[in-house]
Order: sequence, then structure tokens, then C-alpha cells
Amino acid sequence: MAVHHRYRHNIGQPIPEHELRIGLPIHLSCTNFGCYWTITNLERINGILWMTLKSYSGNYLRRRASYARHIRRNER
Repeated sequence: MAVHHRYRHNIGQPIPEHELRIGLPIHLSCTNFGCYWTITNLERINGILWMTLKSYSGNYLRRRASYARHIRRNER
């Protein structure tokens, strides 16, 4: 049975905004947890924190910080 996006969206431990920093490897709650991203830029626009991310393969992506998840459950 396939696991659909809406069922795995809330998997993972959220990262509080004050812990986010450039260079931090993270997962995104809206993507496959087998992929990790590295934060390259943080920017607050209209009160919302946005991240610019780079994948291992060199692709760039921009997402809200609320999607950031720790790579390991107990990582601090």
C-alpha cells in the first residue's frame, strides 16, 4: 500500500525557527524523507521565515521554515 503525501506530511520532528541556521542539513515534511537539504539562505518576508535550500545533487528549492524537520528524531 502506497503512503500518500497527506499521510506522511506530519512525520518528523519540527525544527524551531531559532534553531535554523545556514549550513544545517534538514528534511522537508512535504518531500521524501530519503532526501536531505542544506540551508543556504534564511529570509523573513512579511513575518514568514523562508529558506533557500540546496540538495546533494545541486538542485535549489525555496520553502517556508515551517516545513523543516530534523534528519534524526533526537537531533538537537
